[in-house]
Amino acid sequence: MGASQRDKVNEIGDDISDEKRPAPSTGVERGSEHLLDALEVGVVVLTCDLHVTYANARWQSWVGTPMTAGASLASFLDHTGAPFEEELRAVLRDGESRTILLTLRGARGDAETQRVICRVHRVGDGLVVEARLDSDDDRTAINDVARRLAEVTDMAEVLRTLCDIATRQCHASAAAVLRVLGHQGEVVAAAGGFQPARARFFELEGSLLMEAVSQQRIVTEDNYRDSGRPLMRVVPELALGPMLIAPLRAHGETLGVIAIARGVGGRPFRPHEHDRLRVLADHAALAVHKSLLLSQAQSADKAKGRFLATMSHELRTPLTALAGYNELLIDQVIGPVSEPQLDILERMRSVTMH
Repeated sequence: MGASQRDKVNEIGDDISDEKRPAPSTGVERGSEHLLDALEVGVVVLTCDLHVTYANARWQSWVGTPMTAGASLASFLDHTGAPFEEELRAVLRDGESRTILLTLRGARGDAETQRVICRVHRVGDGLVVEARLDSDDDRTAINDVARRLAEVTDMAEVLRTLCDIATRQCHASAAAVLRVLGHQGEVVAAAGGFQPARARFFELEGSLLMEAVSQQRIVTEDNYRDSGRPLMRVVPELALGPMLIAPLRAHGETLGVIAIARGVGGRPFRPHEHDRLRVLADHAALAVHKSLLLSQAQSADKAKGRFLATMSHELRTPLTALAGYNELLIDQVIGPVSEPQLDILERMRSVTMH
């Protein structure tokens, strides 16, 4: 969705959530419906129980039948039940926008189903769903992303794979993964034109990294080389033009951002490439989170091994001395001992060896 189109949707969202204004039956302010009907994306507004309050012309053309206010969203989908409902209700619970895939059911029984890529946002007590058709190329790309990221578990390999996928899938010439480290940003992985910046640190203030993390959305730069951003001041040899940066969020935690860019003078990124980066970021965030958990588990296991080795050494040293003196006493090398004393020494040896 382009910036102007997104502004229109946000404007409608403000109207929907304005408690001082009585909500119309469609859930959309009168006079605004024609703006939503003109969008290239499908827009549907849902109540907290996942019933339709409004669907624009694009969405209704996909299902081939009127989507009247009060109708259940499930009645227009080819698959009903828990999976998609759980994802939608998760957005209602935590307010985090999510990207999901839905399969629409045609108006006639013989109509072909259509898959749509949806970006779901919470607005007030309900949801706004922005969608576009999922082409075969997009579907293949998404499946490829999920498959390749699932194949790797090492964090460094995950990040390298992520940069490679982002460069190819979004038709970019450079990609990087960045993270916040205290009051600085760090480029932790890079590919293509981002390579000179790998492992470099820069100020957070005024950076695209800070904008993406603080606003929790994709941020853009038309010509990064001439932007004067902190990373450009640190690595002036970066020859990057148009740039997109998307936050990586999983389980309520921001893990960093993924950035893609084209060379100086390259064409700007198009709306469908924004959408593709969102989908990629959602998959990537889960892969990075999984890899972090595995790394933490491996570190904990190594720490346990080091602890046991240290304790074994620290205990064995004094116990060896005790066992040696015990043997001297039992063998009566340093003087005779009575039978009761010998019995006690035998017990001491047994406990020491145990």
